[in-house]
Amino acid sequence: MTHRFHEIIKDSLFKVKRKYLRQITVHTSRNKYNERVFCYEFYHQLRLNESRFEGLTISGEAVKSEFQFKDLGTNRTPDLLIHNFGTIDNNEVIVEVKTTDNRASVLLGLDKDFITLDLFTDNATVNIDYKQGIYLLFNFDFWEIVKENDKILKKVKKIIDSNKRIVVWNIPTPEFNDNDTLKPGCLYVYSNEELKNRISS
Repeated sequence: MTHRFHEIIKDSLFKVKRKYLRQITVHTSRNKYNERVFCYEFYHQLRLNESRFEGLTISGEAVKSEFQFKDLGTNRTPDLLIHNFGTIDNNEVIVEVKTTDNRASVLLGLDKDFITLDLFTDNATVNIDYKQGIYLLFNFDFWEIVKENDKILKKVKKIIDSNKRIVVWNIPTPEFNDNDTLKPGCLYVYSNEELKNRISS
């Protein structure tokens, strides 16, 4: 399923510069992948496009658990949301981001991220009813990661099989234009149907 805001979100993503994805540190031989730094810049680029989002609000790390939706449990704070405050009528997109180059960290967070996407988009469970959940993964091939651990594979497969609203955006090898913005060609978008077919093969 292609959400109506996909192209605007992509346009914002491709305006993020290299320095926000991979930060140079004072140790010149080392780079740091700081997810929060990237998300803040991605949020900024989305906000610059806010007039194209039909009156919706872009918010980062909005806490939705506990006092708003007790059935979510604790620690459900998505990286980015496109919605309106004070209503569930205009809940459109939730984005969970992974920018790290640490394989163990990606595996550790994969289960939690997909559960969060599932809870926010599966209107039968919590009734938050976001229409699209995007898992945005950098630096690793999604298929290699998800099939590396049988337990995680089974959990992700179960969610994908029952939830049609989740898609994966994967940039396994980030590439940049001359102006240091992300190249569109390095993004692979997997629809829910593609996820179901490939994760079962």
